[in-house]
Amino acid sequence: MAVKIVVDASNTIIELDKYIINAVKERPHLYDVSRADYRDAVKRENGFEEIGQALLMSGEEVAKRWKSLRERFNKERRFMEERTKSGTPAETPPRWKLYPLLLFLTEHVKQRSSKNLIALVAREIAANNERMKLEMQKSPVDPRSIVSVEEDFGTTSGASSPQSTTASESDTEQIGRASCRERV
Repeated sequence: MAVKIVVDASNTIIELDKYIINAVKERPHLYDVSRADYRDAVKRENGFEEIGQALLMSGEEVAKRWKSLRERFNKERRFMEERTKSGTPAETPPRWKLYPLLLFLTEHVKQRSSKNLIALVAREIAANNERMKLEMQKSPVDPRSIVSVEEDFGTTSGASSPQSTTASESDTEQIGRASCRERV
């Protein structure tokens, strides 16, 4: 069944999108990640090819358009959730005309909480930095307690005797000169 596509800007695009949405809805293996055949690349490709044949498009173009529709739906869904959290009445209509047609995706799409994770990691890093600053203020570093470092400054030379782990005065001076040269 071929769909008549007329080059009439926005209405035609909306009709095309509606057809793609309805065709994908009939093929759960294209959107339901819990199904085993969702991961079957050949079946997914064939599904998009079937839709594309009806629209006189390639399966790749249909898959790209579907991805765009799905991403727009997710963006709109996040917006709607934020709007209801802010106290806006729930009966406020969505900004996007196609949003209601894609509501079948709601149970198949899980929202990631990356903002919360990033904030948590940032707080942990800040707390660790603060602890390190306090420790450094409490116990200044004695140059004689610096572990001896090999010439490439990449590895420490560890040994069992206390003399080998304590840096000599000349080692400390060499390290100090090397760091001064790097600053220049």
